[in-house]
Amino acid sequence: WVHGSRENDPDAFETTVTFEEIEGGTQVTLHQVHASKERRDMLIDQFGALEGGLNTLDRFAQVVDELQQAGV
Repeated sequence: WVHGSRENDPDAFETTVTFEEIEGGTQVTLHQVHASKERRDMLIDQFGALEGGLNTLDRFAQVVDELQQAGV
């Protein structure tokens, strides 16, 4: 998907998410492509993108656990 706040957003970036079945679970890989290293670094420094991404993955894991416990 393309992550950006508006059309022609110079800070927009493309993310590909891959789910791979591994022994004992699933491996989730996120690959992002930014317009430039400078834009990527700006998102990391000014918006806490790394921490935000880790928080999102933590919330995702919680939802998956809840769904498994509910038998979904």
